[in-house]
Amino acid sequence: MANTDNTDRLRKVVEDLDLPHKAEQLKKTVEELDLPHKAEKLAAATSQTARETVSKVADLTAQNRDKVDDAVDKLGESINKLTKGRSAEVVTKAKTQLAKGVDKLVDQRPSHEDDGSSAGSDPAP
Repeated sequence: MANTDNTDRLRKVVEDLDLPHKAEQLKKTVEELDLPHKAEKLAAATSQTARETVSKVADLTAQNRDKVDDAVDKLGESINKLTKGRSAEVVTKAKTQLAKGVDKLVDQRPSHEDDGSSAGSDPAP
């Protein structure tokens, strides 16, 4: 008998929630606010901003490639000095991979000219 009372109370609570009606209200509000269209516009704007940012970073990297390469060389030298050369092989590999990554970034410019900026750099320590 107590089990039946609990079941009846639960049914009453669920009926009082009126979930189908609330779901319809929510759908109507979403449509009134034009949320799907606004979400699409936001996604497009976000994608465009990301593309523009990558393009600007790629341009700046290409324009300052010598500074980037110098900074990487100095970092490699510092690491080699701190480790007394024990990490030289790892530093060389890291510099090579970093140079490849920088080349890839520079190549992502929408209209890059062959200015030699993506020609790679000497990754030796």
